[in-house]
Amino acid sequence: MPYMMSALDFNLAKHRQIVIAGIPGAADTQALLRLVWQRYIPNRVLLLADGAAGQKQLASWLPILANVKPKQGKATAYICENYSCNLPTSDLQVATRLLDGSQARR
Repeated sequence: MPYMMSALDFNLAKHRQIVIAGIPGAADTQALLRLVWQRYIPNRVLLLADGAAGQKQLASWLPILANVKPKQGKATAYICENYSCNLPTSDLQVATRLLDGSQARR
C-alpha cells in the first residue's frame, strides 16, 4: 500500500525539473545546489550539467540538455515545473523565489 500511495502522489503532484549548469566544485555551482538541497521538494528531478561526457550521453536521449550551459560564465539554474520552464538564472535570490514558488511563471 505505501508504494501505491507514493505512485499516486507522484502522479497527482506537480513535478519539478531542476538543472544546475556549472563546474561541479565551483562556489557558485555549490551555492545553487545548496538552495535546492535545503528545501523539501518532492517529485523533483535534479541534474548537474557540467558539459562532460555524462551530460553528452543524457543529451543523446534528451536533446534539450545539449543547450543547457552556464550563462555569462556563471553557474545557472534552469527551474521547470510540469515541463514549463522559467528563464535561466544565476541570481540566488531569483532562484530562491522560483524554488519557493513565490514568483509567477515567466
